[in-house]
Amino acid sequence: MLIDMHAHSSGISRCCRVDGAGMLEAAAQAGLDGAILTNHYQISYVQEDGPEGLARRYGEEYYRIKALADARGMRLFFGIEVTARKYGDAHILLYGPPPEALLQHPCVYDYTLAEMQQMVQPYGGLVIQAHPFRHGGHVIEDAAIDGLEVNCHPLYDDTHSDRLLEMVKEKGMIITCGGDYHADTYRAVCGVHFPDEIADMAALTEYLRNAPAITLHVHELRTEEHRDRQLIRS
Repeated sequence: MLIDMHAHSSGISRCCRVDGAGMLEAAAQAGLDGAILTNHYQISYVQEDGPEGLARRYGEEYYRIKALADARGMRLFFGIEVTARKYGDAHILLYGPPPEALLQHPCVYDYTLAEMQQMVQPYGGLVIQAHPFRHGGHVIEDAAIDGLEVNCHPLYDDTHSDRLLEMVKEKGMIITCGGDYHADTYRAVCGVHFPDEIADMAALTEYLRNAPAITLHVHELRTEEHRDRQLIRS
């Protein structure tokens, strides 16, 4: 199955132009089997009910869209895209913890990467740097980062897939792929191929850690070609 590991919905991510139903429809039309909902989690989203209220609404949004995905036979997994204030607002994807875990860590946007790693570890989770080369950005050199993302958002200059695949192989890191879907342009056809039997985040993150090869489906931005790219671990 092909799962986009980076997607948004307007119920939380204010920059997204489509609700959960629209996000799922676009994924289905693109031939995807599902997605990981990774809405933005940042301090500017905190309202009168405080960080705890944001954490609660964040989980409710996921469960609402998960019910829609189940009804149409699609997979929807839970993730978090943290705007990390201690790292110049770099975007960090957290995979593994369930929505309830966020209620115990409502101020995760103020965490260090080591603290984020401690948060995800009980669930076998992963800390992934999103779109590390976006707009001239760079990879954060920190041992708490488990992997890097190939990002296929059509408004970026490049996926940097060659560079990233070479880098993660050299460093022994994990690679992921996502469209960063906001409905602000065409729907990229991208993600990671997983075995059909993977049904929860624990199995998904274990596969990313231990599979001898990871196959990405990358929608290259310069050519608009989408194709499989493989990371073979030695």
